[in-house]
Amino acid sequence: MGSRQLFLFSIIPFCHFVIRILAQDLSIDTDEWGILLAGRLLLDGHLAGDPNKILELGLGMVLGGMDRPEGFPLLAAVFGALTCSGLYALLTLFCKTPGAPVLGWGIVVLSPVLYWQVLSANSLVFAACFLIWSLYCYCRSRFVGGCVLLALAGLSRPEPFILLIPVMGMLGWRLREGKGLGLLRGWGCVALLMVAPAAWLVFNWVQSGDPWLSFKGVQAYNRPLHAGFGLGDFPSLLYRLLREYYFQIPAALGCVASLLYFLPRIRELIFPYAYLLFTLLGYALLSTREVVLIERMLLPVYFYLVFFMALLTDRISGFFAGEASKRGWSMALAVLPLWLVLALNLNFAQHREIGNILEYHAGFDRDIGQVVRILERDLEQGNRVVLLVSARRESMLRYYLYDRKAQVSMTTYTGLFRDGRNLRKDKVNWVVYAPNDLFPPQMAFYSFDLLSPEGMTRQSLKVVAKHVLSDNTQLWRVGDA
Repeated sequence: MGSRQLFLFSIIPFCHFVIRILAQDLSIDTDEWGILLAGRLLLDGHLAGDPNKILELGLGMVLGGMDRPEGFPLLAAVFGALTCSGLYALLTLFCKTPGAPVLGWGIVVLSPVLYWQVLSANSLVFAACFLIWSLYCYCRSRFVGGCVLLALAGLSRPEPFILLIPVMGMLGWRLREGKGLGLLRGWGCVALLMVAPAAWLVFNWVQSGDPWLSFKGVQAYNRPLHAGFGLGDFPSLLYRLLREYYFQIPAALGCVASLLYFLPRIRELIFPYAYLLFTLLGYALLSTREVVLIERMLLPVYFYLVFFMALLTDRISGFFAGEASKRGWSMALAVLPLWLVLALNLNFAQHREIGNILEYHAGFDRDIGQVVRILERDLEQGNRVVLLVSARRESMLRYYLYDRKAQVSMTTYTGLFRDGRNLRKDKVNWVVYAPNDLFPPQMAFYSFDLLSPEGMTRQSLKVVAKHVLSDNTQLWRVGDA
């Protein structure tokens, strides 16, 4: 793929994402606020941050140090656009018609889930971009470049660690057959692939003394939510997530047909098949260790499935083009499969649903600005703030109140529910009340009970002042009854 094509197929989705980002007032995912906060702490000499997102911590240090949180969604737009152009480049290596790569590109540009992940600046956008381009490099026998990009994917998220063993196995096979990989380069590639897991283990160990701490943390979070989940439950979960978030039934059937159709050519398509199958196998095995699959983790899998679907459409389109040429029919017949597959992958209902979710979060983010201004007025008088807030917004508020951190402590609704605590015990004097932000239901009911007039009376507390910021958000000042 030439540089002009790369620019064209990157700039169009980039502009699309930026326009939507600006329309949503730069909504940023909860985890990314945590990364921005950790970036500022790291700059101040405190060892902080999520070992699962080492690359993003570097970005958080830059953006947090510059106090430019809006840089995260804009960077996500760049990586989202490069993911789209990466899939186009990958398809050009295997497709025989010019329309099929454009089809695959168009499906992911219009994907509601990629749109969701980009607009919320989720870290999986970064990992997916590196994964797609590493797959492109491997398919072109550019092994060093592929290993560098796969290492960067592993530094973005730990899920790509799943691919290390199959990729090293295939590199060993290429080395044995002498296919474009010398001994020195082969060992260099292995060393590159080990950078991300080594960095992950070291970060965990330096931070806590336990090299597996972040993995155990994910297990502890999932344990009460997915008790009894086993390997046999994985296929139904996978099907449900793909159907609800990625593919409608006809498109899903097209994916299955394409995977079966190209099995006789698996040797030629060994890397795409390996990326897809080993990722799913890894997720299935992780589910037995209390790391249960969620919809966003399927973003790279979605790209691999779209690749195979577009490749099958390419063969069908080529067949129709040949028949049209022989029989004197209109060549528009060859374009028909492309439009049909694109139509099967459009999901406007999902776009509307995601748009509503993002609009709520963007509106809540605007409310948080008012929360910060009110709290700062209280802090300027030398008062100490003990704030009750949802876990989703804790990092955002800690970031904005960073310069006042000595006067501010926070507790979350989740923490109160998990430990059976209450506002009186935690000495809460300010409450960010946003009912739609409270989930799961058990935690929400527990919180509503504490904040009800009867619950406040039981705790010998009352609402001293109430600031109604919007239909979604209120800020309460709490004091002794």
